[in-house]
Parts: sequence; C-alpha cells; structure tokens
Amino acid sequence: MRGLYASEPRSPEIQQLAAELSRQERVRDGAMTNARTCAANMDPACALRNARRAVALDPRNGQAQATLRRALAVQNETNTEYFRQASGIPKPIVPTMTFDGRWSAGPRHPAMSGDDDDSRFTLFGLGVPVVSKGRNDAH
Repeated sequence: MRGLYASEPRSPEIQQLAAELSRQERVRDGAMTNARTCAANMDPACALRNARRAVALDPRNGQAQATLRRALAVQNETNTEYFRQASGIPKPIVPTMTFDGRWSAGPRHPAMSGDDDDSRFTLFGLGVPVVSKGRNDAH
C-alpha cells in the first residue's frame, strides 16, 4: 500500500484490501479504547478481553501491546487488593461446650488452650476418648 500514489487508479482488489485494512484498524483502535476505559474503571476482565482482542488484530502494534501490559497490571492490582482484604478475615470461631453443658462461642477453656493433641480429649468429660485407640485405628 505504501508504493501507491493517490493519483494512480486503484484496482478493485486494492480498494477492497484498503477498506478491509481500514476496518480492522478501526476495530483495533476501538478495542484499545475500550481496554483503556475498563482499566481506568478498574475492571480487569473487560480490560484484558479488549486488550487481547487488539493484540490479536495487530500483534506488532506497540500501542496494543502497551495496552495489554496495562490491562495485566490492572488485573494484578485488583488481585492484590482482593487477597489483601481476604487475608484480613479472621478465622471462624469454633464453638465449645462449657463445663455446665452450655455452648460457648468463645475460645477454648484456658487450661486447654495450649493442648493441640486431640487424642487426649474426652467426650463431654466422661472419659470416653474421641479418637479411637488400638489396632492402628482399623475400625
């Protein structure tokens, strides 16, 4: 297309190729615009979808590649924020039974707080082990 001059008459094939190239460039530019808008709105799925579409239409275009890198950065920021918030969620409280038979949502009894060996626990304090013992737990 670069070797053609505006004054030269174009064949129908060349006109069709020029029209198709122009259409693909418009679609690519629209996808990049949408990706930038989505990135500004912190919508990583939309940004990635449009940026990948722009790169698929024109893999050698530097702007399309830069838009894809920005969309990936937005996704990374969003994921980092999500996991940072999720890590602040406390562990669920395990209900325990008090000595008088009521259930409590608080921590374990202070005397038992350091015990992590479940084999020493008994069922309701009656001496019945919760974990079976003997014959390699074949029951």
